[in-house]
Amino acid sequence: MAHYYARGDLHFAQTREQAVERAARRYDELARDLGNERVALMSDASNLEIDTLNLRVQQLRHERGELTPDAVEHPDGHHLHGHDRVVWRRPMRLEGHGPPVENDQRGTVTHADPEHGTLAVRLDTGRTVQLDAEQLDALRLAYAGHVTRE
Repeated sequence: MAHYYARGDLHFAQTREQAVERAARRYDELARDLGNERVALMSDASNLEIDTLNLRVQQLRHERGELTPDAVEHPDGHHLHGHDRVVWRRPMRLEGHGPPVENDQRGTVTHADPEHGTLAVRLDTGRTVQLDAEQLDALRLAYAGHVTRE
């Protein structure tokens, strides 16, 4: 820990809420410099806290106009917009459309169709996949994640 502290990479906060806000803002700074595909906020926090971090970063991106206004509602109640970063929480077979998408695969939403509840996602591998409303529960926002798999 002394190494991280000496480099200025170890930060403290008075409350968990302050820590979440600082982490989200730091992610946001780095992503603006390096691109969202090259930044990952990793934590040993609870699922609830990971979701809170993800939604806060999404809000910061939305406020700057980086996300499309079109969005699809996720089964958890939040929305997925064009340009959002997402990650698969479990493997997904895509009938007749190539190999399955693996757990922990990341990508960027390229199109959100609220009328049909569908998304197009460009995987970091370059492949684009289409998801219908019944498949969205396999996704999670990917700005923050667990240090180890869930």
